[in-house]
Amino acid sequence: MRFALVDHDTNYFTKPEQLESVYRKIWDKIPISLSVVPFHACTKSRAIPREYWQGNRIFPIGGNKELVEFLKRKISENKISILMHGYNHRDYENGYEFEVGDRLYEKVKEGKKYLQELFEVEIKTFAPPHNSLSKEGMKAVIANKLNILGSFSFRPSRRPFEMKNFQYFLKRKYFQWKNK
Repeated sequence: MRFALVDHDTNYFTKPEQLESVYRKIWDKIPISLSVVPFHACTKSRAIPREYWQGNRIFPIGGNKELVEFLKRKISENKISILMHGYNHRDYENGYEFEVGDRLYEKVKEGKKYLQELFEVEIKTFAPPHNSLSKEGMKAVIANKLNILGSFSFRPSRRPFEMKNFQYFLKRKYFQWKNK
């Protein structure tokens, strides 16, 4: 059996101690894929401090030198791999970044180049924020020669309620609970 462990939302505000506390017992056995936000925007997110939920600032992950050095070390130890998680993870009133945003092709291209140069790795996979990807978003990712990683959303506003979806949701939650 093979596993792929993915952690979304690694960004400028992530502290190395947070990743260490969660993964130190397992990344010697199973490498972790970190979905990294290249240029996090001010937006409501549990991944960034509340005081940065509003405003126009952008926080490039490269600005957190301690985190970048930590991630480079873990990459060299084959404990993590880097995926691209959106461009700035901005949420809009009418949807999510790669669902309703503009200039998606250019943003994927710029974000991919930035992460590749910063971490000295090839970025092969794109994970859309909130697992939301429009047809235009998908075209932008594919045109930039990236694989797409996604999972099913159980948000009532994003997925119609059906018994089979609810059963899948319960199985997933049971698996998570059992394997804590």
